[in-house]
Amino acid sequence: MKRRNTRGALAGISTQQSADENESGCDSGSDNNNDPESDNESESSGSTSNDVDDYDNNKWIMEGDDNFPQYPNIPRFSGPPFEAKTNNSKKVFNISNPHSYSPLQWFLEYLSEEFWHKIVQFTNDQAVDDEWEELTFSELWIFLALLFLRAIKQPPSYRDLWNTDWKYYCERVHTLGMSRRRFELIRKHIKFNCGLEDEEDPYWRVRVALTELNTNCRRIMKPPQNLSLDEMSPAYRGRTKLTISMKGKKSKKHFNIRAITLPNGALYTFYLRKELITPIDNPDYARLSKTSQSVVQLVSLLPFNWHHIFVDNLYSNVELFKYLYVHCKIIASGTWRANKEIPNCLQLQKSTSKSFLESQETERSIAAIDCTQDSDSLVLTGCSFYGTKGKHVHFLTTGRYEWDFVTGGSKKKTKLDAIHKYNSLMHGNDILDSVLSCYSVYFKSKRWTMRLACWIIDVAVATGYINATYLGIERNTDCLHAAWIGTLIDQLIDKSKVQFTLPKALRSKLEDRLNKEHPHYPQYVKNMKKMCVVCYKQLKKQKRTNYKCKHCDVGLCIDNECFEKYHTLLDF
Repeated sequence: MKRRNTRGALAGISTQQSADENESGCDSGSDNNNDPESDNESESSGSTSNDVDDYDNNKWIMEGDDNFPQYPNIPRFSGPPFEAKTNNSKKVFNISNPHSYSPLQWFLEYLSEEFWHKIVQFTNDQAVDDEWEELTFSELWIFLALLFLRAIKQPPSYRDLWNTDWKYYCERVHTLGMSRRRFELIRKHIKFNCGLEDEEDPYWRVRVALTELNTNCRRIMKPPQNLSLDEMSPAYRGRTKLTISMKGKKSKKHFNIRAITLPNGALYTFYLRKELITPIDNPDYARLSKTSQSVVQLVSLLPFNWHHIFVDNLYSNVELFKYLYVHCKIIASGTWRANKEIPNCLQLQKSTSKSFLESQETERSIAAIDCTQDSDSLVLTGCSFYGTKGKHVHFLTTGRYEWDFVTGGSKKKTKLDAIHKYNSLMHGNDILDSVLSCYSVYFKSKRWTMRLACWIIDVAVATGYINATYLGIERNTDCLHAAWIGTLIDQLIDKSKVQFTLPKALRSKLEDRLNKEHPHYPQYVKNMKKMCVVCYKQLKKQKRTNYKCKHCDVGLCIDNECFEKYHTLLDF
């Protein structure tokens, strides 16, 4: 489709405005309403109103003008090629033969056995309780297995794992030999630090776990060219100065974690708010806000040159994109917030007229800044157009696009080629968040360290599962994720090498159920339906029936062989 320049139709602000009005339309690169670190950025950032003027109309050149900059070729990506589906795992992973990895192997790749040995040592050294007995490695594996079991079953309370009610009853829990009180003591006393406080590190209590996960994520993966950078927000309602409250988030208070992920959702590296940032002696770096400096901190960990990072409008600003291109050799693209340096020539006319918005469906306005004096191939491009329901959309990039309207995506909608690429590659963090939200080991605790420790464990399991699905895990069940964690539970129990028998009371109950000499026969219940225990355990369906076992007093179907299975099979 032919590109069209719509300077007259889309320019909604007169060029004869005063200098004060021009300055009010642009900002220094941080949004104080939504940025959690905005309170301190105004003092730390070196940007002034004069810096904003440099990127106003005097430097932005509209498409179609005679002096519109030419686009030099960007250097090629120095890393390995990456495809959505590839049989050559060496292109993506730094580990050998990942196709054969089991759930436990993936889990220990991200949180190694050496790390868990440290946790056992830290816990035993710092536990002070008359009831406490030294934690063993076997108990630790069982403790983790119970955490994952709770995540799958999702009972109202972890105490229900030891409940004899058939709905939450799990025979294997009672064979492991860990009482509920022992589980509670481990949960109470488990430590993720050696006990030495570091006043300069606000996360010193979980620093060992954070370093373990962050280091192994970068060790395992070879990051492709296209990556996404966004926020993750583990919710926590307890008291701590490390949480924030942001408008639009589901939880009132949460930790703020900025992470770089692959397009499939696998985590590569992350940064927590208020973590120490390595200073860089550079005047361009000093002008960046703290939010932008945290982005530089993450990007500096990438092993290759000319990655393409996709960000949202919290991070998009001219100064950051220039710095990433010139000093880090990184291409950046992202939506552009309305109060972040958007020049007057890219402002859109405010209108709710349906006919006007329909006429602008395939129109866009393009402007660029020639920055080849800073870098041979650097050209900043801004784009403005009308989105859904007439919403003003602004886009900033140092990359190269055709800026044509094309039909694509899962819904076959007509959008700019840049927006199609942004939508397909930006949502790695959202994919990881959706996987984390399904099954989490977190339980309510007054210790903020437990919230972050549970998040670390969840990420290790979720990233391993994402890697396995990328490599082509066999789909032998409808709920593949739950089956993956179930296999991990079995492997953790096997690793513990613990073999116990059922307690006496439960053993007698089991023997009674399987004893054929007892009068097990169905009884019809006229005015009340009971739930079939076999259907619920096998199919997770609450199927009600008018029949029950008169001796065992449990609901059982008689038309689906449930009655026979319950009285003949050890694990029905």
